[in-house]
Amino acid sequence: MVLEPVFSFFQAHPFFFHSLIAAFSLVIIGKASDIAVFGISDYAKRLGLSDYIVGILVVSLASSVPELVSSINGALIGEGGIIFGTILGSNIVELTIVLGSVAIVGRKLALGCKVLDDTKADIFILLMLPFILITDGRISRVDGAVLVFAFILYVFILWNKEGELGRIKKSIPFKVLWRDTFLFLGCLVAIMLASRWLVHSSISIANDIGVSPFIVALVVIGIGSSVSDASIGIRAAIRGHQDVGIGNVLGSNVVKVTLFLGVLALVRPIEFPFSSLWIILIFTVVATGLTLYFMSKKIMFWWHGIVMLLLYATFLGVQWLLG
Repeated sequence: MVLEPVFSFFQAHPFFFHSLIAAFSLVIIGKASDIAVFGISDYAKRLGLSDYIVGILVVSLASSVPELVSSINGALIGEGGIIFGTILGSNIVELTIVLGSVAIVGRKLALGCKVLDDTKADIFILLMLPFILITDGRISRVDGAVLVFAFILYVFILWNKEGELGRIKKSIPFKVLWRDTFLFLGCLVAIMLASRWLVHSSISIANDIGVSPFIVALVVIGIGSSVSDASIGIRAAIRGHQDVGIGNVLGSNVVKVTLFLGVLALVRPIEFPFSSLWIILIFTVVATGLTLYFMSKKIMFWWHGIVMLLLYATFLGVQWLLG
């Protein structure tokens, strides 16, 4: 049999087999997310929503689906490390690698959106909220309800500050709606299947190399699930729609630590030691602080992007040495 040597190799070296499955899953997640996000973004544009609202609500919700599905799979098998590693890891990636890449490609990002400027404090509080709630080592159902309520309140505040409701169109052709819905659902199925493979292969990789599933989720899934966000941000910067890219980065961070984490906790309380989150807490504060600083200056240059990339490299180094 021609493939027998290949099967024998993978059987003797399971690490390579699991790595191949993880890589294949990430490719599917990236492609499916890309199609789904741009489909739903176009639909939102037809409704008359502004670039920033499209980025921070619509695109961020759609592009965060891979993290949600991976976290659900982690919850189903009782792996709190997968949940926190995926959500918090991807948030660090988006605040550093994704935002940094967008700044480098865009060379000079204008961050003068009034809604963006008015919600800086809200964003910081929301990103810190999960760390406050997990201090007892558990995100309970009550904590989950608090997180979901915080997200709803945030959306309400955004909607009021945007002041663009008068531009929303009353109707959209049914043919367009049906096509976009079918496309999104198809991509969602692909993401769900690939995310399941990714979670199980990541746990196997963790066992193969002797590290915790939390570290694998923090780095591998965290980076892999942010591929679509990086693609969206860079494309948006190239096309001159910078508000979509910035809104997507900040929006997806808020969506994951409030809505997604809250829903997961409502379904099943999440247990994870707070002591394992100190490093990521410190770097989340630093990355968020730098992002909000750039927002206060209303501009972000390419070299700021390099600083953000170096920050992530430092995070990996510290996590590896102390984690």
